[in-house]
Amino acid sequence: MTGDENPHSDLKRIFGDYQSNDREEDWQTVVDALSEGQSVTGPVVARAHYGAYVDIGVGFPALLQIILMRGLDHEAYIANEWSPVGSEVTARILRIAGRHIALEQIPFEEVKQSMRARLEAESGQ
Repeated sequence: MTGDENPHSDLKRIFGDYQSNDREEDWQTVVDALSEGQSVTGPVVARAHYGAYVDIGVGFPALLQIILMRGLDHEAYIANEWSPVGSEVTARILRIAGRHIALEQIPFEEVKQSMRARLEAESGQ
């Protein structure tokens, strides 16, 4: 297994009902305090096959997707040797929207260009 099957119970235990309408004022405070491109650091608190959830100290989880993790290769992913719970992660905020905080260690645009080049190479263009 490469991550927890259902990280949401861990997230709810740590952050409470962070998606509740009752937390709208708290979320607005987060939106006002953070900015895209800002560097943040925190411990990994939960994992899923698609990424690691990080506590950046704002009362809401931040997600670092595997495709945006620096240094993660296929072998490390398969061996489950990536972002263990409790490890410190430093990343930049990619996006803040819809009660979600997305993180990146590799710029998303760089990943997008790399994927585009790979697809073009595979298609013979």
